[in-house]
Amino acid sequence: MADVLGSVATIVEIVLQIKDVVETVKKNRKVCREIADRASRLGDILSMLKDIGVIHHHPAICGVLIALKDILAEALDLVKACQERTTLGNVLKVYELREELNLVNRRISDRTVDAIFAVGCAQYATIRLVCSTPLQGATVAESSSINCCLGINMEAAAVSPRLRIFSISVIEGATNNFSGNNIIRKTSHVAVYKGVLSDGLEIGIKRFEDPETQARVLPVWLQHENVVRCMGYCHEASQDMVVEEYMPNGTLSEIINGLSEQLDWSSALRTIRGVAKGVSYLHFNHIIHMDLKPTNIVFGPDMNPKICDLEKAKILNQDVTQQQTSELVGTMGYIPPEYIADGIISLKSDVFSFGVLLLYTINRKIKKADLDKHPIVWAWEVRESQRMKELFEPSTLLKELERFIEIGLLCAQEVPEDRPTMPHVLEMLNGDDNLPIPKKPGFIIRAASECLPTV
Repeated sequence: MADVLGSVATIVEIVLQIKDVVETVKKNRKVCREIADRASRLGDILSMLKDIGVIHHHPAICGVLIALKDILAEALDLVKACQERTTLGNVLKVYELREELNLVNRRISDRTVDAIFAVGCAQYATIRLVCSTPLQGATVAESSSINCCLGINMEAAAVSPRLRIFSISVIEGATNNFSGNNIIRKTSHVAVYKGVLSDGLEIGIKRFEDPETQARVLPVWLQHENVVRCMGYCHEASQDMVVEEYMPNGTLSEIINGLSEQLDWSSALRTIRGVAKGVSYLHFNHIIHMDLKPTNIVFGPDMNPKICDLEKAKILNQDVTQQQTSELVGTMGYIPPEYIADGIISLKSDVFSFGVLLLYTINRKIKKADLDKHPIVWAWEVRESQRMKELFEPSTLLKELERFIEIGLLCAQEVPEDRPTMPHVLEMLNGDDNLPIPKKPGFIIRAASECLPTV
């Protein structure tokens, strides 16, 4: 553990040196600033992960951190070389230096992705971070192109005919004064309670623990069979609570990890299709969920899957396809590479997360599966080794399962442009046309080229 934490401390120190040196460079200022910003983002992320205790001693994590130290040390030397003034005699050297800087900039980006991926494989921790130094061109989450809220604020909600306004006394009565026995699930920012109204109607009540999260999302206009329906709200006693339809059959995470009633294979594939329909609906409305994972898929009485927990969601303006932000939110292992390295979010961010969710669901249902590997690594190795037949029972679903794994790998491609849209994902899940061939994951290629272990 000491070696790993020591590596993080060394990386942060090199990052600080790069930021200082960049202030005095005389040439190649643009790429030097990009390197400093990217390195600063990396330092912020690693420091946060160290502070919440998810970085631990693992061969893959150690290997990537060592590689990062070497790359950042090289970057520091190159940036220092840019402190000299440009003269007629060193114009060619300036150009060569710029090429080296561009290369090391890309390598920092790749290794940042690899480091977070390695950590995320071992710890699927939910994170929230605003980086101290925004990337060039980055905006805060509340920019004109992207909004935190998915609906309306509490004042506007009062005039919505779809919403019921609940008093705090009604909520307290429904939850037996927020009894611990009524808690369905709890995270660092919200507790979800089961409530029963006086007429016998069962409801789910979200009580926000984090003041920054309160009232961020009230998606009253979202109406879809695969998205949890908002029924109303309570805004009293300096506290916001959202009332939703009650989902009695737990989360996908509980089911596939053996904590609840199991799904058979047909039901599991139907669940994946249902989630895809829900995400496609969100994307039709320009909404990025930002935290798709099995914990955020819940089941109603009929075991119909529904997407929940839109507190982190963003909504893009209609003329915007992507946005860059200094914020980093989501769950380790499900966050796409471009968001980790460059703060870029788009509808394709959810596509990546959906791909991981799909592969994770299949991986967890297979008794012989290697549960220690990241779903993407596991799926690629299964695909390449052609071990499908020995893993899947019953064999009657073999073709469909092979197809789903292929689709999951397509969704989890490293480059956003290589991922399908969610409507296309739905077509592929429901059809039988030939599929595109997924590319080998970049982190597997890089690990192999440097003889580093993967997770």
